Amino acid sequence: MRAIYGLAIAVLLLPSWVCSASQSFVLERGTVSFDLPTNWKAKNDLLGVPLTLIGPMTLGGRSVIHIVPVGVSGLSFDPEKLKLKEHEYRSGRLAWLGQFGGTAVRFLAYAPETWTGASEVHKVGYRYLLNKIEFIEQSYTVLCKGDLYMVQSLIRASSEKIDAVEVESILKSFKCEKGAS
Repeated sequence: MRAIYGLAIAVLLLPSWVCSASQSFVLERGTVSFDLPTNWKAKNDLLGVPLTLIGPMTLGGRSVIHIVPVGVSGLSFDPEKLKLKEHEYRSGRLAWLGQFGGTAVRFLAYAPETWTGASEVHKVGYRYLLNKIEFIEQSYTVLCKGDLYMVQSLIRASSEKIDAVEVESILKSFKCEKGAS
């Protein structure tokens, strides 16, 4: 009997990303899929964003992932040139923060990433304070089967230890299929 209770408690304590299923989402320019935990929700056309993945409530907030197919094909990026464009990213983010009275905590350096379903992934990000809440925003330029996607994740710093691994797992499960269905 103790073994059954122990097993039940162990299952309840598993991170939600362990209990995930591949889900596909039809967008205007193609289909994308992610291994989405069962406690995450997907919303199409939320505030003009083609696809938003919304995490469960964690420490007073939710992590979100935005996916925007750009509609540009046949690109390839030179990582050295992208690294040089970091200052433009910083300027843009600082201008946005200034509009809302926020402040940058620190910028996260450009880095290429490897996702199984994408040919190229380039990441840049920053941490910022807005209304006394610290956020971690990361922006990804993703090339998949010749098509460009802009992907962005947003996590509250207070839930980083809980949500960051889950968000990363979802992002790295990204796959795409060309053409609208």
